[in-house]
Amino acid sequence: MQSIATTDVALLADVSPSTVSLYLRRPEAVSSAASRAIAHAIDKLSYVPNFMAGGLAAASSKAVSIIVPSVRNAFFCRNRFCHAICAAQGAATSYPWPYGI
Repeated sequence: MQSIATTDVALLADVSPSTVSLYLRRPEAVSSAASRAIAHAIDKLSYVPNFMAGGLAAASSKAVSIIVPSVRNAFFCRNRFCHAICAAQGAATSYPWPYGI
């Protein structure tokens, strides 16, 4: 399956790729006509933004990693580890960026 890029959305919406990027980051900064065209193109193409790719371009992914020495270690396999993951997920949801755990 071929991935859809912002350039594809821009082409269909008849706007520049930078306008699509701005729409994805701050939709209120884009005119209502351009917003409608971009939203329609996103729906039609089933475009899903790749926030990790954006993080590479910006040199800041806003991703949180939890590293444990071994999941086979009894300390990390018990409830403490599960509580730590749940706490991290709860903290991540309080920030306005996409996250995944």
